[in-house]
Amino acid sequence: MDHADSTLEEWEVLDLLTSLVDKSLVIYEEDEHGVGRYRLLETVRQYARDYLVASGESMARRDRHRDWFAIYAEQTAITFQAADTKWEPVELEFPNLRAALEWAMTGEGGLEASGRLWTVLFWFYNLRGRASEGREVYAQFLARHKTSQPTATTVGMMLAAGDLATRQHDYAVSRSIFEEVLRLSQEIGDASSAVAALNYLGNTALKQGDLASAKAHYEQSVGVQLENQPQSDARHNMLYALLGLGHIARFEQRFEQARHYYEKAAATVQEREPSHRLLVALLDMNLGHVARLTGNVLLARRYYGASLSLFAGAGHKTQIAYNLEGLACLAASTRDYQRAASLFGAAYALRQALQTPAPSVDRASYADSLQSTRSALGDEAFEKVWGQGCAMTLDQAVEHALDDGAEP
Repeated sequence: MDHADSTLEEWEVLDLLTSLVDKSLVIYEEDEHGVGRYRLLETVRQYARDYLVASGESMARRDRHRDWFAIYAEQTAITFQAADTKWEPVELEFPNLRAALEWAMTGEGGLEASGRLWTVLFWFYNLRGRASEGREVYAQFLARHKTSQPTATTVGMMLAAGDLATRQHDYAVSRSIFEEVLRLSQEIGDASSAVAALNYLGNTALKQGDLASAKAHYEQSVGVQLENQPQSDARHNMLYALLGLGHIARFEQRFEQARHYYEKAAATVQEREPSHRLLVALLDMNLGHVARLTGNVLLARRYYGASLSLFAGAGHKTQIAYNLEGLACLAASTRDYQRAASLFGAAYALRQALQTPAPSVDRASYADSLQSTRSALGDEAFEKVWGQGCAMTLDQAVEHALDDGAEP
């Protein structure tokens, strides 16, 4: 109903739809929450599509569809940093968003619409574990626009595609994309995208364990931002550079320095919109890592719990996996090996489902905890409890992780 032609009154639309449902030309369905939705029978949809093409109005209608969903995507993307984001409406509209993007990439004048649509789809692909599909869409876009003059839209889409490649450990591809973005953004004078590219290059190097290269990129990012304030800080670039420097300090076991960077990054969040709670969740998780590594079990548990609750509420599955691994290491440090094994199993199963294994630098950070857990339980008992963790649903894993006294 919300998407109906604004030239019709709501009651007129409802009467027409009810009549079509009565004639079995339209199907009305409700989901488990009682939200209703209308759809055409497939044979009717195909006939209507063919009739529309024959009428000569197909392109104009698809342009309207594209523009409507570009606006929808832009409005929806604003909420994606909030921890209470509701994904069900986006799931329902996903076929429409994909169709609108495909038309935007082929039709004239659709470049800017592509950028707006890509923004919401990137978050969807990213947070819902569909990186492969997102990369395929990007490849189609690149093939159609490779001869075009670079714009902020194309550069932004390249950054998103590189991030998806990084999440799948395709580092050669992601590094190539980010280096090209850095060149193009400097060419068009887009300081914000240049800084983002430096941060992403730092992330790529960090995930490969090249801490020196990562540090150089993050420090260059900070330097460029200080030279270009305030216009170059539109994408939380300073926060991500500080996060990266904090990660390096943590991996080098300079824990006080890591805490300093994370807390400095947290200060930049507090200066921003309060709705960006997922950034707070990200910082809480990393402060949880530092608290755990410095032996502050209660503080670590509090940070991890706060972070996991926010990420679970937002459906951010990759960050849920990181929190499960952190809590597994915390359990191992307190010799609660049954809990550690089940949480490691749950995290592993989630990463397998997402097709995003933990980067090598992160695997190395919890390898000792995993090995001590296996040694303490013995191979047979470990495999049993690990398997129980693997068999948990996402909701069960989150509930188990948040319940300190829960049995696997």
